[in-house]
Amino acid sequence: MIIQDTTRKVTGLENFDTNKFGIKAKNTGIIMSILSQKLYSDPILAPIRENLANAVDSHVVAGKADAPILITLPTPIQAELIIRDFGGGMSKEFLDEDYVSLGESTKRGSNDTIGAYGLGRVSNFAYVDAFGVTSYVDGMAHSYTMQLDSAGAAVSIHISSLPSSEPTGVEVRIPVAINDVGTFRKKTLDFCRYLKVTPKFINENGEYTALGVSVDQPTWFLEKADEKNSYRPYKNNNASAVIGGVRYDLAYSKMGIDNDDVYSALECGGLYLKFAIGEVDIAPSREELSMTRKTIDAVVKAVEKVKADVNDIILTKIDTFPTIID
Repeated sequence: MIIQDTTRKVTGLENFDTNKFGIKAKNTGIIMSILSQKLYSDPILAPIRENLANAVDSHVVAGKADAPILITLPTPIQAELIIRDFGGGMSKEFLDEDYVSLGESTKRGSNDTIGAYGLGRVSNFAYVDAFGVTSYVDGMAHSYTMQLDSAGAAVSIHISSLPSSEPTGVEVRIPVAINDVGTFRKKTLDFCRYLKVTPKFINENGEYTALGVSVDQPTWFLEKADEKNSYRPYKNNNASAVIGGVRYDLAYSKMGIDNDDVYSALECGGLYLKFAIGEVDIAPSREELSMTRKTIDAVVKAVEKVKADVNDIILTKIDTFPTIID
């Protein structure tokens, strides 16, 4: 995702002594804590969302956007979530130098990919102190353990590099506490309902249900209502935004505007607004949209399009009736 250019034209600094802000090694633990445990309000959903988004991006970059990701759901016997993509993989040099560099991202030059901030990989530390990464590339399998040390700083431990005939790609393994197995399963399956390509699942026991759609338009769609649950016919309380296969809540109260049409639309839990990657701003945690002027204008414009489309749909339907009474 292309992010806003932060370059500024500053003059006159050459006349002063200046020092750049930075982070001392002794403080990396607290910075890592801020960027993992304290950045995410949902420590279980965070690694699910970030690792699946990375997997989707890997497929897009490799020209395999239509290929499914492989997800092994945790069970009480095998208590770990495994996400395997079949993208281009990462070289050992990339893993040793770039993967461990916070803020490093190869995705800022295009809106074809979801990521950009270079922080998603540390989202796993919101839930665990250690997780595994294996990259299959150029006939080799490079295996690592990513772990927090005693000071809370993240370290990369190279376990092995062995010949492999496995397809290229990356596998991330996240240990799951037994008491969290059910929650991990549910949140993973719920997240996957919005992906453009349904993943392949291992250890899935018929729990996954595809997202039903009653009306599908180029810029929005309506979820099919649950007729058995009149109290809560839709899965979400508010309208949602879907960007690159990731769903975000659209809460009117966070927009800071006074617009009755937007209020009415965003109160509809079954409404989903489709946005292209880069069309709205996303918070660094990627848990929600960043309600910048750009985002608010895009949401207002999208709601106006929904209103116009609904009016056209109604008029088209009326035209099919043989008489006014019908």
